[in-house]
Amino acid sequence: MFYPVLDITKILFFLALFSRIIGVFSTAPILGAKVIPVQIKIVLSLIIAYLLFVLFPGEQNMFANIKTIPYLFIIFSETIIGVLIGYVAMMIFTAIQFAGSIIDRSMGMMIASVIDPMSKERQSLTGQLQYIVSILLFLLFNGHHYIILALANSFELLPIGTLHFSGSFIGTFMTIINNSFIIGLKLSAPIVGILFLIDFSLGIIAKSIPQMNVFLTGMPLKSMVGFTILFASFIYFGIFFGKIPGLTYQNIIITLKQL
Repeated sequence: MFYPVLDITKILFFLALFSRIIGVFSTAPILGAKVIPVQIKIVLSLIIAYLLFVLFPGEQNMFANIKTIPYLFIIFSETIIGVLIGYVAMMIFTAIQFAGSIIDRSMGMMIASVIDPMSKERQSLTGQLQYIVSILLFLLFNGHHYIILALANSFELLPIGTLHFSGSFIGTFMTIINNSFIIGLKLSAPIVGILFLIDFSLGIIAKSIPQMNVFLTGMPLKSMVGFTILFASFIYFGIFFGKIPGLTYQNIIITLKQL
């Protein structure tokens, strides 16, 4: 009877591929959502690892004489790379939730929150609404394809076992975080600005007419105006998110080039 012989070096190479991919599936938007069962993430990671495995026939024997400790370090470093790719892709959605929390604070709705099914954490109402809309638009513009494309290209930009943090990595990474923070501020600025003008006007009215209960009048007014502007701004979300997949891919590639 014939028994197939397993090539241990190819298995080690496949596991290294799998480690980077499973790292992406743990932190990337949509792909890393907690509502997706771990079994599905593992199966998808195995499928993508196999598809990439056949694209690198010349590197499949790179672990022929490797020792256990160096190999475990490579597995750990590949997982770190995958987690980093997913985290960079997730930054734009973090910025959107940040913008929603700023808007809710201006509208006086910070006391109300909901559970985000994607992360299983409490989020502001406006932030969760914007997050759901952004996820739908991200899927509509094939943003998940860009993440997988960046993952596939990462093995050419940063081959397995070549991770080393350069001096410019921290600066590049902080720039990406800073740009995401600025995006969050820009998304919330129109609503926050108008609500500030409403607060300013109500303050003048309260000084002019002390008998008027400005608090009871202001809360419904701010909520009505805030949600009106918010829903009107969704028209421009499509234009904004048409550029996000390409920007996400670019940020991932820039980050990988600094490793």
